[in-house]
Amino acid sequence: MNTAPALVLRAAAAFGLALAGACASPVRVELIPDAEFHDSIDVCALHGDVPSARTAWLLRLAESEQAFSDDPVATVQALHARVEAEDSAEALFAISELSYLAAKRRRSRECYLAAAVYAHLYLLHDPPPSAFDRRFRWACDIYNRSLVRALKDPEDGRISLEPGVRKLPAGSLRLEVDLSGFPFVTRGLELIPADELRVVGLSFRVRDSGLGAPVIAVAKRRVDGTAGIGILDETSMSATLFLRLEGGLHDVKNGISAVLELHSTYDEKQIEVAGVKVPLEADLSASIAYGTQAANLWRFDTLGFFEGQGAARQNGLILPCPFESGHIPVVLVHGTASNPAYWAELVNSLYADPVLRGRIQFWLFIYATGNPIAYSAASLRESLQEVVAEYDPDGRDEALRHMVIVGHSQGGLLTKMMGVRMEQDGAGRALVGTPFSELKLDGADADLVRRCFEFEPLPTVDRLVFVATPHRGSFLAKRWYARFLAKFIAVPDEVDGAARRVLTGVQKERLPPGLQDRIPTSLENMDPASPFVRYLSELPIDARIHTHSIVPIGNAESTDGANDGVVTYASAHLDGVESEVLVPTGHACQSHPRTTTELRRILREHLRLLDGADAERRAL
Repeated sequence: MNTAPALVLRAAAAFGLALAGACASPVRVELIPDAEFHDSIDVCALHGDVPSARTAWLLRLAESEQAFSDDPVATVQALHARVEAEDSAEALFAISELSYLAAKRRRSRECYLAAAVYAHLYLLHDPPPSAFDRRFRWACDIYNRSLVRALKDPEDGRISLEPGVRKLPAGSLRLEVDLSGFPFVTRGLELIPADELRVVGLSFRVRDSGLGAPVIAVAKRRVDGTAGIGILDETSMSATLFLRLEGGLHDVKNGISAVLELHSTYDEKQIEVAGVKVPLEADLSASIAYGTQAANLWRFDTLGFFEGQGAARQNGLILPCPFESGHIPVVLVHGTASNPAYWAELVNSLYADPVLRGRIQFWLFIYATGNPIAYSAASLRESLQEVVAEYDPDGRDEALRHMVIVGHSQGGLLTKMMGVRMEQDGAGRALVGTPFSELKLDGADADLVRRCFEFEPLPTVDRLVFVATPHRGSFLAKRWYARFLAKFIAVPDEVDGAARRVLTGVQKERLPPGLQDRIPTSLENMDPASPFVRYLSELPIDARIHTHSIVPIGNAESTDGANDGVVTYASAHLDGVESEVLVPTGHACQSHPRTTTELRRILREHLRLLDGADAERRAL
């Protein structure tokens, strides 16, 4: 067989294949990593310095690629007429994205404002764009980011709420400001962009998706309509800025009208725009973290424990957000050598629930934790009464009659004292072996004893939650080092003086052990052998008040002999509560997911029962 033709054919085929490989098709596909693919389809002005593929295509059709590269602002101005003539959602998104890109390149507030205007018109276009379109999601972010940057002064970073005419690349905007939807006094209000802040120390960031620029609204303490009782110099709240257009694309050139609105995140989750329900973008965590930092609460731990004289002057309620009528107070009471900042994670988690956010308000009680427990409880009781009297002098706010108090550790003992009845002589017999009435106290001493040991359950309190509470004392409080530390705790002069005069009037042999030589601090109060903790543990909580326990038990597999490192289960357990949940962690359990889940359930149940009772009253 002649093999020459076969060899020639094979050589030609090999040559052809080699030639084909050398001249690969310029239009083809290649395998790429999954991450690279997703990065490529997410390319837009938000994430870099080039527009999205669809906008780039429209820019090419307009033969404006080079013009935009040379002068992006002038190109946006020139493209406006083309977009106006077309008036399509696709063209509106393209000019919005190009305005945003021009603003980034030229640091132009006018272009940022234009980007927000075009994005607004795109999102609310008739017919509306598909919510499944990537451009819809990008347009929301372009609107939100552009609004802040258009309003923020580049020199001092402050957000301006001044009305007036604002220039646009192709027209103008006549801006009015409407703060009537913000339920608090706005005089002296400072707005801080939430998106420019990193949140540190919280396990997750609570963020609602929607339209509007999330801000932290900061008001100085004691401005009318805000509350800053305690040590806060200012209050802060989560809010949203929204720019509402009153006109269409054809109005831009001659001056489109717009209203800048400020909305409280706690009150409104959505607004109506041109007949469409629009959710508001919100950032709860930024406000919580900012308020915790601004209050500088962390410095109070040691101060509040050892320096009772000075720290007691700061005893009181902190309202981290302005008081809000119709919202049920949830009062959080911290434990020994602690401060209200330890509740931040729990508050952040509970505010993630939109049902709770719209119905409750958190109040924080801060107190000098080394002082006698009865004295601190008196401060809590009086602070609650003062706030109610200040904000509801006529007794019309029903929400203030249904408070929930949550106490951790020693704070749980203060919490219990809001729901029990105590009378002076019974307390005197239990604590010093003699009825207080027999001691013939007068003046300030008599008044102090009455404040601490003569009271009824607070009528404004509906529900108590005990978290890691030493109802029968803490085993650490009887250790030698606890007694040693107690010697360095300075109680207020009024407490020290009154206590010494009380003890002077009591026969030494009638005094319980340990009271002959010193005034008991909170540590002595929490010794399992303390007359105080034994007396308090026997007092029944008012039958109308709902009660719950959250008990950490460390790594124990059962409650037998379990403890959380500070309190035994036997001490934290309380008979008769409506619920008891065990948490597999140590004493500092406020941030544990199981604590959060249980408190969320309790608060939702609280709201459900109140709604049912309200419906029943309306039916009568």
